[in-house]
Amino acid sequence: MKKMSLWFCPIRNPQPYEHDRILEELSQLEIDFKEVQLNDVKLQLTSNRSELYLDDQKLEFPDVAWVRVGPLYTNAYERAVATALESNVHLCINPRVGRMISDQKFWTLQVLSRHNIPIPKTIITPLPFSAPNIEQELKYPMVLKPDQGARGLGVMLIENRKQLQSVGGLLEYFKTDEAIVLQEYIAFNPGSDIRVWVLGDKVLGAMRRTSSGDTFTSNFSAGGNVEKVEVTEFMTDIALRATSALGLTIAGVDLLETQDGYVVCEVNANPGFKGFERATDVNVPREVLTYLLNKFQEK
Repeated sequence: MKKMSLWFCPIRNPQPYEHDRILEELSQLEIDFKEVQLNDVKLQLTSNRSELYLDDQKLEFPDVAWVRVGPLYTNAYERAVATALESNVHLCINPRVGRMISDQKFWTLQVLSRHNIPIPKTIITPLPFSAPNIEQELKYPMVLKPDQGARGLGVMLIENRKQLQSVGGLLEYFKTDEAIVLQEYIAFNPGSDIRVWVLGDKVLGAMRRTSSGDTFTSNFSAGGNVEKVEVTEFMTDIALRATSALGLTIAGVDLLETQDGYVVCEVNANPGFKGFERATDVNVPREVLTYLLNKFQEK
């Protein structure tokens, strides 16, 4: 049987834990793998094929590609190479379009809404924004976050109009062209969410993330605490539906608890797994690589 070839494509400055864990598991499996930075690859098209070069050496397309390029590092060239990979390999995770959608929070929520997946009430606004107009739709406190971003960066709790106007003025002063997302605050279990890790058509597990100290966000990378939670049938259903709606293979689906169940707050197409492995003892890279091997053998 042919040994599967795989390209592992991390971000330019990869998260050390995830990067090292993936390479550790790759070295233990019967996989012909190469670590490739998308920005280092030269892409050439002819009338009937795509060709890739690295250091002027022509490369064969791999059987599968695991692309872990995140929203804070993606550029047009990386997107072009990722597109070529996706068009020429048996399986590329995550698909580029799904990643592009999930990299933008409001676009993600639009897709989920169209699929009748419960979400918090959310609006998006350019700068400068009108506090009275926002107050017609959302009550204080409300959550403000950038439309793009990760690891809880830029997410804050807005308690009143004065704070809303102050933050809006600061953003306008720095002339950011970033759209601003404002979301209803779910107060049922404040400072806490549940991250459900999805791979293909199954849930690997779930963990509760809780903010520490005065930090509003619960992200593990921002100092939040994590603990394993039992996955319920409802968690599985909503996480799989959200991942499917976005066209993703791998996803971290973030759920907020309400009195009536859960709503999807965000979906991360490039989820870190240090906290998840610590909380659940699930070997994430081994699960992903086994999934890829099985899909390759099915072709």
